[in-house]
Amino acid sequence: ALSGEIGIMILDDKAAVAELAALVRKLVAPESWQQTGGRGTIEADQGALVVAQTGEVHPQVLVFCEKLRNARHKPLRSRDNPDRFTLTTRLDQARKMLDRPVTANFHEPAPLAGILAFLAEAAGSDILIDRAALAAAETSDRVETTLTATKQAFGPVLADLLRPLGLTYRAGGQGVIQVTTEEAAEERLELEFYPVGPWLARQNSLSHGHRPKVGRERGSY
Repeated sequence: ALSGEIGIMILDDKAAVAELAALVRKLVAPESWQQTGGRGTIEADQGALVVAQTGEVHPQVLVFCEKLRNARHKPLRSRDNPDRFTLTTRLDQARKMLDRPVTANFHEPAPLAGILAFLAEAAGSDILIDRAALAAAETSDRVETTLTATKQAFGPVLADLLRPLGLTYRAGGQGVIQVTTEEAAEERLELEFYPVGPWLARQNSLSHGHRPKVGRERGSY
């Protein structure tokens, strides 16, 4: 069922509102909108976006718009916890945990679920297994494998464990890691915001002929 219509992201420029609506349809669950065969709608109404979406997609639209306001240094409109709208990526939020050293000695084949439970405790993480995706790939967390690591970073250890099984992981924020199949991870891409100011400044510098110098000059590179 579609959730109730809610006006968000109020703007004065009608053209900007229409452009934002098109951007939301393109980046937030693109398969869910009427233009691509879904049921969701997003329309401009008196400078606001009016969204009718499923209960799953509607919060994604809200987070996208609030993060966009955050990126533009505009005050948030939502009364939800501001931490939901931080511009720090999920991977960056999990970086400290993923860099945490772990030691594991599973020389003999053991069920994947047991190894993951051990790693979760060692790294202080909450590992969730996407069992539906594993079942679709005709595997499960009962598959047996081996793992040995001595004071190595949790992230690379986890990746090395999962890769031979056709699996991967996604950072979900707040210490949560989801283990899923590589195919499922590619189908459910995450939307993140990245600062492009430094990159644009560099491109602008290059376009004006200020290219990095290659070779030696006065004893430096």
